[in-house]
Amino acid sequence: MKFKKVLNLERVLFLYFYKQYRKRNGLRQRKEGEKPLENKNPVQALKSFLNKQVYVKLKSNLSYVGRLDKMDSQMNLIISDTIEYEGTKTVRNLGKVIIRGNNILYVALAEKMDLEAVQKL
Repeated sequence: MKFKKVLNLERVLFLYFYKQYRKRNGLRQRKEGEKPLENKNPVQALKSFLNKQVYVKLKSNLSYVGRLDKMDSQMNLIISDTIEYEGTKTVRNLGKVIIRGNNILYVALAEKMDLEAVQKL
């Protein structure tokens, strides 16, 4: 019986602190009839980028433009026909590249971007 009470107390404390967290960060529950927010999972978004020209910015200030061939759940990417940029200048043509997911700052569709403006960032 004590075990059940401890679990209930833990649950109550968790729910209290979770509600406080949601208030502090401006999160709220959906109201009845309200549509859910768009899925913000980056892996799901990247699946729509497969076989398209992408721009990948790394934490090391390098960037790559190429066709996204494959990806996995850790956001490791395989990109073909890749061009490497450092800042605004082209460094080299690399062909097929594997990029580890924890080095990626962001990924965007290259078709929708003005690459010269983005590379200045």
